This record gives sequence, structure tokens and C-alpha cells, in this order.
Amino acid sequence: MMARGFDRLGWHWWPGDNAIITRAKDGRLPCNDCGFCLSGCPRHSIASADVTYWPAALRNGVDLRVNARVERILARNGRVTGAVYIDRETGARQEVRAGIVVVAANGLGTPRLLLMSAQAGHPDGLANSNGMVGTHLMYHSYAFEDFWFDEPLEGFKGPEAPVICSHEFYETDPSRGFLNGFSLQVGTSLGAAQTALGTNTGNVAPWGAEHRKFFNEHFGRHAMIYVQGEDLPLPSNRVWLNPDVTDSSGLPSVHVHYELHDNDRRLVEFGRQRAREVAAAAGNVTDRASTGIGAVDVPPPGWHLMGTCRMGHSPADSVTNKWHQTWDVPNLFIADASSMPTGGAVNPTSTLQAMAVRCAEYIKRRYNEIVAQRRTPGNNEM
Repeated sequence: MMARGFDRLGWHWWPGDNAIITRAKDGRLPCNDCGFCLSGCPRHSIASADVTYWPAALRNGVDLRVNARVERILARNGRVTGAVYIDRETGARQEVRAGIVVVAANGLGTPRLLLMSAQAGHPDGLANSNGMVGTHLMYHSYAFEDFWFDEPLEGFKGPEAPVICSHEFYETDPSRGFLNGFSLQVGTSLGAAQTALGTNTGNVAPWGAEHRKFFNEHFGRHAMIYVQGEDLPLPSNRVWLNPDVTDSSGLPSVHVHYELHDNDRRLVEFGRQRAREVAAAAGNVTDRASTGIGAVDVPPPGWHLMGTCRMGHSPADSVTNKWHQTWDVPNLFIADASSMPTGGAVNPTSTLQAMAVRCAEYIKRRYNEIVAQRRTPGNNEM
């Protein structure tokens, strides 16, 4: 249905890529199109790291310690030496020694851990001599545009993830009144319970006499367009420690400050208009309701956590070099989306996983040098 709208407008689109197996693989069952992806996949058809990388890593001898909440990374003479973690079952503290430490705790957890690791020689936190740890937080700017059609679409018969993606407006065009661009992703309707509860749409079926009428008009007739914009990497959007709010181990939480820039508001509003244009071109729309996440009328942004320990070519404007190696501490690496200097206008998982693999290959290739390396100016740009 939505493809028809894109075709009529002459806008390019292609089927969405999903990391979901359609044939049995490594003991995992193929997708049965149950459409319940949001609640997890009991068949292990979704290629999440717990069923792809982790089993192989455990077979290769990785020591996985669950319920281990890292309290701080230890450092001495300009190098990290390991970490201290709290066993959440017993409350006991354990120390692990390491020649190389890799942090991958996302755009909030990674800067939190680095800031909690302030110690002699690193008074403002690890890898933070330039004060950039925690800055340039990005989420993506978002809006959801919901549409109900006067004919069954049966989108609940299949994966929940977007089925169509368009980059027609991905590149910057200054004539639109903003920098950067956005992608349009078409999502499908969900199952019966999620339809009634308004999952994704926010349109909850009423209780009582009107429930059946609402359900009949909405179930299996819904399509959604996600407007996903590239938000600006602003130094003022940042996280820092909040000692007044602690977790169950008494460790400080993070305080998050994020404001959607006017550029990003204009971008999302333009994207919402294009989404409505596609649906109108598709035809047979009986109802429309926008949840406007990240849009002009609802300021909160998306949910991808990126950018707080950004990589770059100089220690003056970044936390790590191009190999995810921190400028300040040569045997400390950051391999998650916090090292992304920009967010693009697509879901970041495939990108950050590719970057993590690249980082791992670099560590494997230069392991002996990294372990033996001493901190001298410029010696970690290799």
C-alpha cells in the first residue's frame, strides 16, 4: 500500500533489511512471522548478540560474568590495569586485571563509567583530559505518523520491523531550511492485544460499548511511517554524574541534558509533511493520528544513545582516535555508539557492530604493541 504512494510520487524506496533468519541456522529456528518481535523472540530467529556472538565467544573460552556491575576502571602510570565490579547477588567487590580494557556500555553507561573512574592522574575521569567525555549526546530526532486504511493490510502477519525504507530526503538540501536529512521507514500493524493497547501508535482502544467498533476499524488496517532525522551533535547536549540519585549499589546515576535544536525541529516537521504526502498518494486512508515524537509540538527526541565519547583525528576535539583507542590511555578502548561523531539518519546498530568488529580486528592485529605501549604524545595514532 505505501509502496504505491512512493511510486506515485516518484520517490525511491526499497524493502527494509531485517536481521532475522528465514532458514534454520546454528540451532536457531526460522522466523514464523508471528509479529511479536517487540517482546523478544523465543525462537531465536532475531539475530541479537546473545544468540550470535555470545555462544561462539563462550565456546572460545570467554569468561562471562553476569550480575557484575562495574564500579570503576583502574589505572596506573597512564594505563588501565583492570576494573572493580560489584557482585549484585552478594554485594562483594571483585577486581579483574587486564592488559587491555574495552568499554561498551552505550552512550549513557560508557561516559558514566569513565566519569566514575576519576582517580590519581585522572581527576576528571578516565580519557577526559579535554573535558569531552559525556558531550555531544545524540538520540536521533523522530516522529511517528500513523495511518489507518479502509481495507485490511494484515501487517501483523510478519516481523514488526520496518518493511520499506526511503532515503529520498537523506542528503542535505539547504533550500529546505535545515541541515542534514532523514529517512522514511514504513512500519506495519501489530497483533490484537498491541492494537488495543495502542502500542507504537498511542491510540488506545476505549473500554465499554465503543471498544469493538474501535477495534474493528483499527486492527490490521494500520501502517506507520517513522521519520528518523539526523540530529546535530551539540556539545551542550550531554550527560554527567548525579550523586543525588544512585542505583541499587549506591553508584551515582547520570543526569541527562538534551534540547532539540531548531534545525532538527524544522527537519522533523518537514519529514512529517512528506510522510502524510506518501499516505495521501497511497489512497484509501480513513484516519490519521500523529504521535509526533521529536516533532515541533512534542520536544523529546528518539532513543538511540550516541556520541558521548566521540572519535576523531585529534585529542583536541575527540575522546578516541579512529580505532576507538582513547587518546589519554592507550590500552583503553571504547567500542559502542558513544564513539560515533555523527548519527546519520538510520538505525545505528549495524554501523556500531561493524565498527566494533573493526576495533576488535585492530586490537588482535596490534595486541602486543598496545599492551607494551607507553603513553607519549601522538603515539596512539597508528
